[in-house]
Amino acid sequence: AAAPPQPPPPPSVRKAPNRALKREVCWLAANLCAAEGSALAAVARPHGPALLAALVDTLGGETWPVRRECLFAVSNLIQTMAKIVNNNGRGTGLPGSSGSSGSSGSGNTNNGGGGASAVDAAVGAVQLLLDYSALPPLVAMLEVNDAEVVASTLQAVHALLSLSEHRHSAAVRDRCGYFKSLVDEAGGTDMLVRLQQHPNESIYAAA
Repeated sequence: AAAPPQPPPPPSVRKAPNRALKREVCWLAANLCAAEGSALAAVARPHGPALLAALVDTLGGETWPVRRECLFAVSNLIQTMAKIVNNNGRGTGLPGSSGSSGSSGSGNTNNGGGGASAVDAAVGAVQLLLDYSALPPLVAMLEVNDAEVVASTLQAVHALLSLSEHRHSAAVRDRCGYFKSLVDEAGGTDMLVRLQQHPNESIYAAA
């Protein structure tokens, strides 16, 4: 007897034509990425790299309502990962950098898996996001006529720059020090200068 026909595979969210669905997915991602524990779970392997790639694709190549929602997901993710690093991984459910075997700066980016520390996972997630070329579409959001989007983007850029500051451990600086040059190459420095003339006082002050 012939085998029964198999149902078609579920459509990829990245390719789904339903923009309302895409917005809902980005909204969900933004909420997940706003909390440390759920953000680390979201970027953990094996599904984490696919999620990050989808966010970058959406941020740079979708209609404005979808891109706007995606921006908050990317911004929340960057800010949350920076917060994890700043707090040495405390409160995440994973071992932090202090006294952790995963904090030696060996370049382990196996996000959230095995014995990797929360700090390693957070740094690895940001590195992977930037490897997928998230900065150009992120910096482009500084040019839009939407104060909430510009403010959220500025917070993300600030978080990226803060990761390469001298107050962090040498291991973190070694892995994040190049973030500044990436921001500059994407036009971020020029945009920050321009935003110092912005009519919105909070945006001017943040820039």
